[in-house]
Parts: sequence; structure tokens; C-alpha cells
Amino acid sequence: MENRKRRNIPDNEGMHESNLRQTGTTQASIDDSIPMPPAKKRKNKKTNKFLIAALAIFVVAILAVAGYAASVFFLYEPPAGDVNDELPFVPSPNNGEGNNEQIDIEVQDKQYNFLIVARDKVSGLTDVMMIINYNITDQSLSVMQIPRDTYVEIDDYYYHKINGAYSYYQSGRRGEENAHRLALRDVADFLEQNLCIKIHYTAYMNIDGFSDIVDAIGGVEMYVPQDMYYPDPEQGLSINLKKGYQTLDGEKAEQFVRYRYGYANGDIGRGDAQKLFMTAFIKKLKSSISITDVAKVTDLAGIVYDCIETDLSLNDLVYFGKNFLGLTGGKAVDMENINMLTLPGGAFYYDLSYYSLNKETTVDVINKYFNIYNFDISGSFDPDKVFLNENSDKSQHMYNLPMAELETDIFNAGESENGDS
Repeated sequence: MENRKRRNIPDNEGMHESNLRQTGTTQASIDDSIPMPPAKKRKNKKTNKFLIAALAIFVVAILAVAGYAASVFFLYEPPAGDVNDELPFVPSPNNGEGNNEQIDIEVQDKQYNFLIVARDKVSGLTDVMMIINYNITDQSLSVMQIPRDTYVEIDDYYYHKINGAYSYYQSGRRGEENAHRLALRDVADFLEQNLCIKIHYTAYMNIDGFSDIVDAIGGVEMYVPQDMYYPDPEQGLSINLKKGYQTLDGEKAEQFVRYRYGYANGDIGRGDAQKLFMTAFIKKLKSSISITDVAKVTDLAGIVYDCIETDLSLNDLVYFGKNFLGLTGGKAVDMENINMLTLPGGAFYYDLSYYSLNKETTVDVINKYFNIYNFDISGSFDPDKVFLNENSDKSQHMYNLPMAELETDIFNAGESENGDS
């Protein structure tokens, strides 16, 4: 056999090579005629880098927004006040603790006071005025309604009912930007100086806004204690409610809280009915939002924010809402920790029907429920006697009546919910 030095080639392979040489055909030409799989395209590494970078930026942006939202929801906290802040009133030496410089002032942590007003569409007078204290540490809520006929003397203003205060200050702000908000702050300043109470935030709500908020939570289920009927075309008001348990939508809720003509004690009776409504409203609010409804709280805060004029920010509203509902891991405000009352006092007549506060009882209520400082405000209260008609014996009698002789009802939402009120 032929000795092949390079490699052993089978006979058939050798014949194949011989045939190729004879025909002049090369292996390369045969290889070119055989279909080959498509070559893989080379990726553009530079393009991929740009895509990855863009995706990374997008993800970081989402995380940043989410982180900001989380920080607002879980970490944001509005200031409650500081010992270095100027007191809104002048402490009196009669407090037994000296003057302003001598008092070692402390501010209670996480206590906030709010002034809330709602105004009549036509007359411009405030139908609702209340001061609310929210104590986050104790998870308690205190509400003091100020009757619309409360006697007050503001500068040289001829109208001596507290429901005209907002219009008075607004007229002085005419033409200014945010006149509504500034006028409301003026009312708050007046109350701070004379009731000796710190008011952190204010909110003005028109009746339409009130209705929208009620509708936003799906209406309020409550018992209407009597038939209510009162037409007033001039105010665009038509009240027609039947006695019984029912769901009040925004329009019917407005009718309920504004009705006062069928109560024996007029505006005070309406105030008591409003306490019933607030209890039912809070109950519905708590039951309709669970601990997992972070987005719902934020959405509701946005609706409220659109319905009011306020110096609260949207972040503030979310903060108070989530704490009130217990969405931060702590407990929610229990109905038993919600107390409501009317500014202590009584009615008197002096050309018109008025309501006079009682000094001693009002001071006691403020010290107990609304005083964020560590000293008694007794000697500082109403320094210029703006809540006293000195020309009326009946006003003086009610203003100076000893607390022991005046009955003050504290309306507890928990007792009302259980049918005890």
C-alpha cells in the first residue's frame, strides 16, 4: 500500500479528490453553493448603553417620587409651635406666674388648634364657626362651637355678632390677593388675643364645598330626629327632610346642618344637631377608609383641599388625616375620645337677640381642651372685655355668672354612638 505521510485518506475520499482535479471544481466552490445559516447581527453596544442608562434614570425617578411620597406620608410633620414663638396674647401677672419674660413657657407637643368657618351664600355671614383641638399624642379631638349670635366688639364695627367678623375683616382686605385667607387669619388673630388660645391653622368652607366633601365619602348614615321643613328662596335654601334613619348625601346634609327654625332654642339647637352630624360623619369616615387605603386618604385630602380656603398645605391635610385614621401604625382616634361642646354661656336680648359667653366656664374649657401652653390663662382671658356688653345687665349677669351655677354639656361622640345621648 502506498504510504501517505500526511494522513490516511480512504480510497473513496481519494477518488473524490481526483474527480475534483479532473473537473476543475474546487471545494470552495461547492461550499459556496451550500445554503448557510444567516450570520448573527452584531449588537450596537453604544445603543444598549444609552437604553440601560435611560431605564436606570427612569427607575431612579420613580423611586425618588415614591420615596418623596412615602416621606410625606410617613415622615412629614407640621410644626406645632415653639417656645421661641411670640405668644398670640399677653400673659397676665394675675396668673400667679409673673409677666411674659418670667414665665417658663412650654408648648405641648403635637397639639394643634384649627379655626373652621362656613359662610352663608347670600348674606355673607358665617353660619358655622368652631375651634377644633387635635391632640395627636392622646389621639383626642375637642370641638367648641361658637354660636353665630355671640356678642363681640371688634374695633368700631357696628355689628356686634361674631358671625359678622369674617365679613368685616374681608371688607378691609378688599382688592388684596388671597383676601379670603387673610380675613380668616384676622378672625383667628382676634380670637387668639381675646380667648387666649393659639390657633395654628384656619379653613374657610362654602356650603358647596361642604356638600362635595360629604358626597366624596358616599354620604352619611344617621338618624334625623324630626321632620325638617323650611323654604327660603332668597338664600336658595329649600329644606325638606323626614324624620328617621337615612343616608344624607351632600345636598341633604347641607339641609340638616343649616336647619334651625324648628328648634325651641334656635341656633343652640342647630349646634346640637350639628354635633350629631359630625359624629355620624366621623363614624362614616373611619369605616370607609382602612389602614391599606393610603391612596384614598391622599385623594380625599385633595378633594377637601379643593373645597376650602386654608393656610393648611396638602401635606398638612394628609398628615392629620393619616394620624386621625391610624394609618401610621398607631391607633386611630376612638369615638370615645371625641368631645364637643358649645361655647359656654347663654342668650340675652339688647335690641337684638345675642349670646353671651360665660367667662369662668369658658376659661375652664379652654384650659382643659384647647390650651397648648403650660400655664393657666385665667388672668389673661378677654383683657378688653370684647365679649361683654357693659350696657346690658343681662349680658353682665351671664358673663360673670359663677361656673357652678351654669350647666355645660359635654357631648361625647362615643356615648352618642352607643345611644347614650
